[in-house]
This record gives sequence, structure tokens and C-alpha cells, in this order.
Amino acid sequence: MPSPIESHVSVSYVVAPFADRTASTSLAPIDGGRQLRICTTCPGCGGFSEVVWVFGSGGSKGIFGGSAGRVRERLTDRSRVINCNCGHAHAGRPDSSPFFGCGAYWPIELP
Repeated sequence: MPSPIESHVSVSYVVAPFADRTASTSLAPIDGGRQLRICTTCPGCGGFSEVVWVFGSGGSKGIFGGSAGRVRERLTDRSRVINCNCGHAHAGRPDSSPFFGCGAYWPIELP
């Protein structure tokens, strides 16, 4: 999926919650459904964020393994939280922050 034209605003880093953005988020299964590519625009700074989540253990059962032994994660709660990961420099972002964005976060619902 090509990145959308973004209208990034250079705001200072602040950890801040935003409302659900499922409607404006693109969710695409990849790698045979073992991964999910999530693309969205941050409501805090307008930057484009893309995240890939891996589902399942990634391992296999038995001494021979193989795809028949893969254990997939069963999701019962479809709610997830997205963090801004726009990659732009935001003033005041601590070096210890695990995300490269403005500090915004918001919920989405998986399909």
C-alpha cells in the first residue's frame, strides 16, 4: 500500500489519548494471514504510521515441525491500541520512548 500524502504538523511530544480511528485505518493481512499491516494517519500530528503485527507463536509442534504444527493465536478481544510511529522528530520526546512519534495513541477494532 503506498503511503498517503501526509500533512504532518511538528507538535511537541505529549502522551495523549484520542478516540477510536478504526474507520480511517487500513488493515491488510499479509504473509498468509500470519501478519497484519496497519496503516493510518496520526490524529495528533497528522503523520503517516505503519505497523506490522505478527500473530501466532511462529514456532511449530512436534519433532518435524512444518506448517501443520503451527499454533495460531486466537483473538477474543478485537480491540487494540495504536501508537503514533510517524518517525518525525518531535520536541521533548524522551530517548526511552519505544515509539518514534508524537506520543498520541488511539484504539482500533480488528476485523
